[in-house]
Amino acid sequence: MDPPADGEPIGTGDPMDYVYRVGRIYKDPAGRLHRGGRVRVRSVRDEATCGLPNRPGELRGLFVQRRHHRWHGNLCLSTTARKMRRALQSAGRAGSPGSAGCG
Repeated sequence: MDPPADGEPIGTGDPMDYVYRVGRIYKDPAGRLHRGGRVRVRSVRDEATCGLPNRPGELRGLFVQRRHHRWHGNLCLSTTARKMRRALQSAGRAGSPGSAGCG
């Protein structure tokens, strides 16, 4: 993504790409994600406008959606890595494969 021109205002709702290192993949039928690789996820600039959390080094669980050749995510489709692991374990005990997120 190109940085804004000098003097151009920056809004919290402006699109921004976040880069994450992929640790664990729970569902990727098309096989586009690879453990240890990096993934670029489009969101908005700030958590105040539902943008992705931006804390380097923090483990996050993301539900991402593929649209227009890009991965997209937002604050509502993210959780802690621990909560994501627990949800997967609960789904496994219930006999349900779970869901990839909202439509």
